[in-house]
Amino acid sequence: GNASLGTAFLINKQGLSLTNWHVLNGARQIVVYLSDSEGNVTESKHFGIKRIVDQNREYDYAIFYVDFDENTRDNLSPLPLTRLSSAAGDKVAAVGNPAPGTEILPMRFAGGKISSYNEDDRRNGQIGIDVAITNGFSGGPLCNYYGEVVGISKSGYSGSNANLNFAVDIMKVRVRLDELNCVYDGK
Repeated sequence: GNASLGTAFLINKQGLSLTNWHVLNGARQIVVYLSDSEGNVTESKHFGIKRIVDQNREYDYAIFYVDFDENTRDNLSPLPLTRLSSAAGDKVAAVGNPAPGTEILPMRFAGGKISSYNEDDRRNGQIGIDVAITNGFSGGPLCNYYGEVVGISKSGYSGSNANLNFAVDIMKVRVRLDELNCVYDGK
């Protein structure tokens, strides 16, 4: 079929997760696979989505619950959202699926720096990054040096060799999570 891959990440043990709005938008069926700490994906076991809590097209994020069984839920490792303010020059790393098509490969890690996080960026809910990411990284976590999520990776400008990429500012998402009274790691 017309399958596409994106990345998402967990922010609490109950299966609350984040990704990009454009990753979920228009999908007729969504299948979630888990990766282990080394990035290996188990294709034999997959999960559905229990409920989409909120979607924001403007800032390109979606908040949803994955329908995990209890056994799986006990072994989940959610990522904490940062409370720290980011700045240009901060070291960051993105985790995501490198595959351009539908082949499920081990997750990859890509490092770099925040290239812009000025007043305009904050208002637009985005962080400029020089991290080399592919489309499959969309929806994945962008983490700071402490392993806390500072953003949700969006794909960059295709055809650009300058590595002009962006992430959704996690502060915009935190505001919404708090409005919805969601419990999450790093709250």
